[in-house]
Amino acid sequence: MGVGKGQQTDAAIREQVTRLKHAGTAAKSKETILKILIDVAKTKAALLVELKVVPLLVALLGSGTDATKELAATSLACLSSEHRSAVVNAGAIPPMESLLRT
Repeated sequence: MGVGKGQQTDAAIREQVTRLKHAGTAAKSKETILKILIDVAKTKAALLVELKVVPLLVALLGSGTDATKELAATSLACLSSEHRSAVVNAGAIPPMESLLRT
């Protein structure tokens, strides 16, 4: 993608979300995508909520590498500033508490 950090187009964001949803995506690729989503959440949180990223992030809290879990939690924290109800309604609190206890 020739787009600079913080300048992701909606189409590029949709592509990243599709890649994240794909079960065969490698852990390192998921980590890279989650880093992008953290950046995107600062300016396009509504789009991420619309793309149903929140339930996917909640699912990642319970599976994958420690880095993936941490990045998913960070993404949810970024989204919760504007979309707290979407994060809470997706069931993020129990897995985040569990993650904090480990």
